[in-house]
Amino acid sequence: MNGFKKIVKELLDLEFIIFIIILLAIRWSVLGNYKVPTESMVPTIEVGDRLFANKLAYSLMVPFRDTTLIRWKTPERGDIIAFRNPNNEKEMFTKRVIGLPGDKIEIRNKKLYINDKEIPTQFASFVKEIEYVDPANGKLKVITDKLVKNKFTDNKSLEIKDDTVYINGVKIPDSNIKSVKDFIYNYEKLGDVTHLIRNYTRSNPMENADNYSIIVEPGFYFAMGDNRDESFDSRFWGLLDVNNIEGKLIFRWWAFKDKTFSPDFRKIGLIR
Repeated sequence: MNGFKKIVKELLDLEFIIFIIILLAIRWSVLGNYKVPTESMVPTIEVGDRLFANKLAYSLMVPFRDTTLIRWKTPERGDIIAFRNPNNEKEMFTKRVIGLPGDKIEIRNKKLYINDKEIPTQFASFVKEIEYVDPANGKLKVITDKLVKNKFTDNKSLEIKDDTVYINGVKIPDSNIKSVKDFIYNYEKLGDVTHLIRNYTRSNPMENADNYSIIVEPGFYFAMGDNRDESFDSRFWGLLDVNNIEGKLIFRWWAFKDKTFSPDFRKIGLIR
């Protein structure tokens, strides 16, 4: 009993309480920890990635409040930011800064224009993604591979002959194929940042995705995901108030291998 009282006394010790408060203040105002639940930033950030954000990149926030105490810098084009959803501030988003205050942003047939200048891109690869039910065990699986001159280059187990899918030499019945997606990957250069973006090879059924135009208002930013055809971003919910931005994503501290729950330590490191 005396031991229990001693532990309670230590927990209630003023120095310990102050230490906990300082840790929470650092978590709130200095270093943010975020988990990405969607594919909107693929291929730069994958579903399930855990990332640290530098909350001091642009400003100092009042601990335990979503209020900026002092601002010393503004986001730059190409920054990956963490911010509160303008339509639901309890929800966190991660996107890339595309448009700065005063910019004219246009998207024409999947091409990005800033102030009437097309942003340069360079072809990287074609990728096919197939979601299917494995005939052997009935489990839903996903297989992806790069396509170069109509030949798969990475995954030796995938083969397509006469529109029929074979995986590990086994024919996958058409009824087991749930979806087939064809993507094009390009390198895009925004300021000093060169990064990969992903688009469907076909037109995007989402309204505003392929053709869009807006002038960015003072105090606001235009943000998009790198997965351009599968990102819910400024094209749909509008401009981003600078006061909703919490920090700049800088480091991936945990990641999974594609479409699995196995850790992928190769992906751990700085992100841009």
